[in-house]
Amino acid sequence: MACRCAEKDMCLRDIGRLIKANGYMGEAASEDSSMNSNLDSAKGKVPTSYTSDTEGELFGSIDEVHNEVSGKISGCISEISAAEQRVKAKYDEYDAEDRIYHEELARQAQEA
Repeated sequence: MACRCAEKDMCLRDIGRLIKANGYMGEAASEDSSMNSNLDSAKGKVPTSYTSDTEGELFGSIDEVHNEVSGKISGCISEISAAEQRVKAKYDEYDAEDRIYHEELARQAQEA
């Protein structure tokens, strides 16, 4: 057994960073959704005199890029959440070991 206070502190710092990153990705997902809504509503409002033969291709390209971005954002959120769970599990391991270590140290100090 060993003191794991430093490792626990590192885990807490990492958990805080991962929570912050997850928040940023949540904001990105919200912005992405808002952008997609704006694009979808704009598609129907283009006067036919301004449309071209390639309009469908353009809209298809926009949708393709949006779908790719949405997938990447979703993947990042999943990866960040998984990393957060791994760090929390490691923190719990360190916490249990650290508690035993400090209890043993306190018991030895009382006996001395």
